[in-house]
Amino acid sequence: MKQKISGVISTVIAVLLTLGVMTVFRACPIKEDGTWMHCHTAQMDMMYLGLAMAVCSVVTIFCKQEIIKIIMQVMNMVLSVLVVLVPTTFVHMCMMDTMRCHAVMKPFAIVMSIGLLICNLVSLLMMFIRSPKSKQLPC
Repeated sequence: MKQKISGVISTVIAVLLTLGVMTVFRACPIKEDGTWMHCHTAQMDMMYLGLAMAVCSVVTIFCKQEIIKIIMQVMNMVLSVLVVLVPTTFVHMCMMDTMRCHAVMKPFAIVMSIGLLICNLVSLLMMFIRSPKSKQLPC
């Protein structure tokens, strides 16, 4: 049961990230001429990465094989790093630092992805710590 708690926490964080970047912590609104700013691309990229992280976390909860759980947690950690890199490196955000994408969306995505990264890292370390003890023969 303890192993599933980290999967549930990861799922909740990934779903909050996905919903947050699309609702409360979204990027800049549509321009008056009907086009989107560059930060909209970052918002959509983070939404898709959040959905992928949620799927990996759900697989971790219901999967029985340890190797699949390890692979899903490592994938979640890689996706978490990608979420941080989207607004900071990959996508050119708006020019002014006072815009909504810089002031609201970017910090939210960074905090949530770091939380997910830490959760998966701790879960992975706990798996490796518990694994040798469970395979030892009794004296």
